[in-house]
Amino acid sequence: MSSLNLLVALLLVVVTIQTALALAYLAHRHPGAIQPLALAVAGTAVMVAVVMPIAAR
Repeated sequence: MSSLNLLVALLLVVVTIQTALALAYLAHRHPGAIQPLALAVAGTAVMVAVVMPIAAR
């Protein structure tokens, strides 16, 4: 892999982790809506499902 590909993959990992943490924080602020961990895992799964086909090219 080239350096650019590795950098893009690293940035995607960072954005995915930030999204998961943001979803967990929002769910923590409104606990009646959904369990925080379930929302974070679901959000991460969606991001991985969207990003993996792009990263696999």
